[in-house]
Amino acid sequence: MTEPTLRPEGPVDEPAFRSMFVAIRRAPMDASGFDPEMVERLLQQQFDLQQTGYRDTYPEAETDAIVVGDEVVGRLIVDASGERVVLVDIMIDPSHQQQGIGTQVLRDMIARHAGRAIELHVDLGSPAEEWYHQHGFEQVAVNKLQAHMVRVTG
Repeated sequence: MTEPTLRPEGPVDEPAFRSMFVAIRRAPMDASGFDPEMVERLLQQQFDLQQTGYRDTYPEAETDAIVVGDEVVGRLIVDASGERVVLVDIMIDPSHQQQGIGTQVLRDMIARHAGRAIELHVDLGSPAEEWYHQHGFEQVAVNKLQAHMVRVTG
């Protein structure tokens, strides 16, 4: 596998990010028997709302396209403007998951911010929750939907 690299997002990346978002979230909704067109519209709206929410909540965050070869395979959003680094989002296209891309990107991000605490929120019970535990993140708070996790780097 070619090593993943990061580059600042550009307007040309939005369709790839949108497509990944829909692909990641579509299967559970399709399995529920919802109308496929309704599912598509709902997921498109959720993507738009997520984008707006991230920009409003983390106005200084940097968004990078995760690239393997010349293909955009994911997105990384990090806000390093405060005392703690916030991992806002990491998303890998389902067709590129389970290949170590996300792990490499996460390890590189942790190394870039050595000596600083890194925090994130993750959906409770999602596979990502355990994945973050494996990378040294510890749950510090929880609500009905998400765990708040922190990793103190050395």
